[in-house]
Amino acid sequence: MTPSPLAFGGSHSRMGTRASGRTLSQHSSHSRGRSGPYPPPASPSPAADWTPAKQSRLESLITRLTSSANFALSWVQNPVWLTICDEFLPSFKPPTRRTLTSRLLRDEVKYFRSQAQQQTANAEATLQADGWTGINNHHLIAFMMNVNREVHTVRVLDTSHERKTAPNFLKHIEETLRAVGEDWNC
Repeated sequence: MTPSPLAFGGSHSRMGTRASGRTLSQHSSHSRGRSGPYPPPASPSPAADWTPAKQSRLESLITRLTSSANFALSWVQNPVWLTICDEFLPSFKPPTRRTLTSRLLRDEVKYFRSQAQQQTANAEATLQADGWTGINNHHLIAFMMNVNREVHTVRVLDTSHERKTAPNFLKHIEETLRAVGEDWNC
């Protein structure tokens, strides 16, 4: 009985061996669907194929991943991630934490805001507000707009240094209504 090529331990390498004597890791460089001992087709150098548009697209996806997966901003400087970039994306310049917070996150917010404004233009909307105190004792008020059964954040205000009075809240409501009419065209 022949041991499984995926068996760990014994005289086999951790990656296992195939009948050709090559390890599974050596076969992983072949394109999908190809088998046998043939080398993969020659491809242009990754540096020649890398463009500023690809750099921007990958930065955008990294920013979205950071936000959607609730990653700490420091993950972009993780040594394992940087090794992956060096080995598999040699022409990609990974963003720093500073770049992520100062440019990339702001760009994504602008992009999603403009998309939401286009989708909600000339539509009927319902405004709503919610206030809370964060764990850092900051008092926040979020103004949201419901259009076509989708909720969009219009703005979030830090009111920590204001008195919580009806006239102050009314002032924020009026400013938000003005912004929705001008910026969101609702």
